[in-house]
Amino acid sequence: MWTGVSRRGGGSTIPAFTDEECGEMKYQCIKCHVTWGEGNPEIEGYSHGLCLFCVKEALAPLYRRRQIEEGNFDCFARSSGYCDQGACKYRGLCVDQMVSTGL
Repeated sequence: MWTGVSRRGGGSTIPAFTDEECGEMKYQCIKCHVTWGEGNPEIEGYSHGLCLFCVKEALAPLYRRRQIEEGNFDCFARSSGYCDQGACKYRGLCVDQMVSTGL
């Protein structure tokens, strides 16, 4: 199950990580400052990292460069849910996950 988090100012919900990945800790993205997970940050503090949205955003240039090297279009994270590049290594990370998580 995905834990939804709200982006500041937008009110839209984006997935962060699964409940199993979060455990009993509260997390805060170091880039966009969204929080997710359970826990008591007043006592335990936050664990920092990147939310799923920011991870994909940060890795997109690397994945796009690799797509070109492999003979595919440099389209990582630009899809609206359709991809005809069946042999692309990043298809599962990009399209399938975007469709299932709403990114």
